[in-house]
Amino acid sequence: MKKIVGLIVFILVIIAVVLGVFYWREDRTHTHVISTDNSSISKYSQKSVKTAIPIQVTIDGHQYKAHLYENATGSALAKRLPQTLSFDTFSSGFDEKIADLPSKVSTKGMPAGADADAGDIGYWSPQPRVVLYYGHVDRYDGIHIIGKFDDQDAVNAIKNQHGSFKVTIHKGN
Repeated sequence: MKKIVGLIVFILVIIAVVLGVFYWREDRTHTHVISTDNSSISKYSQKSVKTAIPIQVTIDGHQYKAHLYENATGSALAKRLPQTLSFDTFSSGFDEKIADLPSKVSTKGMPAGADADAGDIGYWSPQPRVVLYYGHVDRYDGIHIIGKFDDQDAVNAIKNQHGSFKVTIHKGN
């Protein structure tokens, strides 16, 4: 009888640990953003995102479609468009390119931090920076995901840029 009780306690502890890890990792809700061209962009966000702001991003003379999410930060950045920014490789070894903004953008209602995936467009709030991700970056406080590129070609273009390069962002159709 003691073995059965011990086994039940052991199973309950394992279940509690698994549920605790699952709950800790699922601090975001999965949403789908439907773009204006009816493609679906799958993204995790703190709040449900129903619409997105289409943008065009010009890198090395090529235009790429992307979207800014209609969260506080994405919407605030969209109001500043068009904008040409000077991007550079972040020296930390992370898969990202960064550009300084002249002033901070609102992060009201945004989660304290996030992780980023290839193709994400982010805002780094400790310094006002736009970040273009070409690989996965683990969760850090200060990362705010504000948009996403529509295709892999843009991710490759970002990854293949070396040194300082100009990017023009403007509202799309």
